[in-house]
Amino acid sequence: EAVKRHLLNMLHLSAPPNISHPVPRAALLNALRKLHVGRVAQDGTVEIEDEAEEFGGHGDEQPSEIITFAEPVDAPDMVKFDISKDSAAESVVEQANVWIFLKLAKGTHSKGKVSLQLLQTLSVSTESNPDPHDEVLVSQKMVDARRSGWHTLSVGGSVQALLDRGGGELRLRVSCPLCSEVGAVPVLGEGKGKEHSQSHRPFLMLVLRPAEERQHRRSKRGLECEANMRACCKRHFYVNFRDIGWNDWIIA
Repeated sequence: EAVKRHLLNMLHLSAPPNISHPVPRAALLNALRKLHVGRVAQDGTVEIEDEAEEFGGHGDEQPSEIITFAEPVDAPDMVKFDISKDSAAESVVEQANVWIFLKLAKGTHSKGKVSLQLLQTLSVSTESNPDPHDEVLVSQKMVDARRSGWHTLSVGGSVQALLDRGGGELRLRVSCPLCSEVGAVPVLGEGKGKEHSQSHRPFLMLVLRPAEERQHRRSKRGLECEANMRACCKRHFYVNFRDIGWNDWIIA
């Protein structure tokens, strides 16, 4: 239990997440490949790169990188992201991008670009049939419609406002007015039974930094243990997540 509590503290969580809609492993691995967070081996295991060398060992707290996958909603053109309340405390959004896969129909030969838009729905009660007057355009981008591919849209302001209110749900409507004319469609739903839809599920990539007053605190640094060392030191401790029953939400 002490190990579990330590892991939760390191992840800025008060309890393990409620896995009501398990994310397909294909979607997880695809997101990690796109973001270059770590190396994905042939057997599907993930090796997360050591960030200690990247930051040069200085005392500032490292930013937290969070990947949140879209949850299903009633409306076919909408996505919903749950922003953890545990991430909200004294967090500053350094980066927040929604990744959406635009799929072209086979045999389509488009030569132009289309406008991909994200509109934030402000009222929970109108989620299934949103009122246009209750929506705010938060991000738009002209994207290449000549081939299928991933596209990112920034939503930093919306996420920061949500965190400042203590976290919650970020509900977005994905609009692409000219997509039908060029034979393109944003992949949004889970697509039960369709491997392509599972692996190309939309996701939100967050990079959060501690607020300034926390960031400037000196972090405690431990001495790495060596052979025959008698002084207090830090030794690596390995945990099998399957043994503690957490392999359903921790990638290992």
